[in-house]
Amino acid sequence: MKQGSRFRVISIGTLVVLGVLIALWQYFSMPGGRNTPRREPGEVVGLEDAAELFNRNCEGCHGPTRAGATGPALLPETLGDKTDEFLATTIRVGRPGTAMPSWKGTLTENEIMGLVKFLKTPPGKTPTWTLKDIESSRRIFIKKEDLPKEPTHKYDIKKMFFVVQREVSKGAFVDGDTFKVVKEHPLGFAVHKAEYSRDGRFAYLIARNGLVTKIDLYSLEKVGEVRAGLNARGVAVSRDGKYVAVSNYLPFNMVILDADDLKPIKIIPFETIDPDGKKVKSRGAAIVDSARYGYFLVALKEGGQVWIIDYKDPDLPVVAKIMAGRILHDFFWDKSGRYWMGAAQLDNSIVVIDAQERRLAARIPTGIKPHPGPGAVWESKGREVAGTVHIGEGKLSVWEVGTWKVVGSVKTAGPGLFLRAHPKSKYVWTDTFTGDGKDAVQVHDKDTFEVVKTIIPSKGKTSIHPEFSYDGKHVLVSVWDRDGEIVVYDAETLKEVTRIRNLVTPTGIFNVGTRLDVGEESNQ
Repeated sequence: MKQGSRFRVISIGTLVVLGVLIALWQYFSMPGGRNTPRREPGEVVGLEDAAELFNRNCEGCHGPTRAGATGPALLPETLGDKTDEFLATTIRVGRPGTAMPSWKGTLTENEIMGLVKFLKTPPGKTPTWTLKDIESSRRIFIKKEDLPKEPTHKYDIKKMFFVVQREVSKGAFVDGDTFKVVKEHPLGFAVHKAEYSRDGRFAYLIARNGLVTKIDLYSLEKVGEVRAGLNARGVAVSRDGKYVAVSNYLPFNMVILDADDLKPIKIIPFETIDPDGKKVKSRGAAIVDSARYGYFLVALKEGGQVWIIDYKDPDLPVVAKIMAGRILHDFFWDKSGRYWMGAAQLDNSIVVIDAQERRLAARIPTGIKPHPGPGAVWESKGREVAGTVHIGEGKLSVWEVGTWKVVGSVKTAGPGLFLRAHPKSKYVWTDTFTGDGKDAVQVHDKDTFEVVKTIIPSKGKTSIHPEFSYDGKHVLVSVWDRDGEIVVYDAETLKEVTRIRNLVTPTGIFNVGTRLDVGEESNQ
């Protein structure tokens, strides 16, 4: 063998070994779903590692500063005389009847005890993330002048789906005709939402670590990325395609970016008076574009208010602050795009914002901690209705749009996160995320709201986030597992059509066309 050939073989072999080592490291260090501990038995988990565990697994319910939200505050002064063993047992086995799950098998015993110590330690100074920090994180991969003038692929863009692979920080585009994965990208940790520009040209993805990724739907390639915050949940694109707005959990603010090059333009801090009269710094929850009025609307979680930002004005002013309810979460539009309906979880209610008159239109008691996700609006017996599931109980609640009266309530398989409907389907689909029924999705009649079929996509594995295809002929459901998949069903016969396999912890599914049709005469 020649010397050059031998070196090439050694180099290739070295790369293969290196690749295997990296893959093993990613596998065993991945949060939520690893099969063996990433630390040696008996190794102590320090406060810094415990803080990272909290941020990845706990802050969604208990808040990034541990001040509480849908879950209780976890601070030394609120924990009182609770023992280490009490706290450790709660983490291990969860709290039956609540949204607190068991973490046994996901967290090691050392990680659980590290979290206990962390919870009994007073929080430090809240970190900041300035306009300068945002700008320094910005990366452009394709210049505007180098973008293709027309699609470079054969896929129907409106039929395509974007799928989140949560725990491996990846996303996949799926062709809506063949249900095949056609493109994957590494992304920020746990992408929470995909939003599309009104012309169907770009996707904007927001990850929980605050990373915004812009993808060109003509080429399915990354255009750029920027870290708009340290912990984020929502993203919206203005109807004119000029601005992208991000709602942050941390810092407590929203950020407005230039949609073309992702340059930061403005930070709007979320400091206000909550419904109980207390001065608070609030996380940003749902955020949306109002194409009808030319506004961004954003829900302040702890602040309990919905703020309206007028993006027709170049100064991007806050033009209204509407007191709504305690611990605001997901919101969605009615068919007209006038009423924005969403969860006030500690009030066990849906609140309705009138975007035209900039006021609270209604408060609808529905059940324990409503969680509508992207929501569902449909026609039932000649009237427009909307619905929500709940994370505090297994229940679908339905109300009439306009009168804001509850017209139906149905027991479901367990606490749920998402429900979806489509104008061309006679059914509404709901999921279950915890409890004995976590592997079930249920199909409801649009008129009676009753369950007509319970479907188990994969026995014993959590099944979430049903999403209709653009034409309403199919429904896709995520099997949230390390050995995950998406199951495709015929929306009429309710029979399985196919499975999209080899996906790691798939969660959110976002069809392009149905999301583009939001706000004027469709639901979000």
